[in-house]
Amino acid sequence: MSIQHSFAATSILILLTIGPAAALDPNIRITQYGHTAWRLQDGVFDSAPNAITQTADGYVWIGTGSGLLKFDGVHFTSWAPQAGRTLSNSAIYSLLGSSDGTLWIGTGAAL
Repeated sequence: MSIQHSFAATSILILLTIGPAAALDPNIRITQYGHTAWRLQDGVFDSAPNAITQTADGYVWIGTGSGLLKFDGVHFTSWAPQAGRTLSNSAIYSLLGSSDGTLWIGTGAAL
């Protein structure tokens, strides 16, 4: 038996002998856990989301037909460009969070 087969057999044996791990408490029904849904009907977004991405700093960005929102895990905040700068169009159709932390914004008119 090769070392790879021996390692695989040992790994499987360990996984089979370990008891099941539950992420949720099996004594609590799923309906008892709290969750939040953000829907257009609830007024969270002014218009439907078109694009979503996450940047290296952990923020989630949502591009909508009426602008860009930043989500920190709890709150949505509207994003506005720096003073003296504007986006060519408020409708956001594509987003890209690059590996260097830069957020690329694609509107209906420009990048």
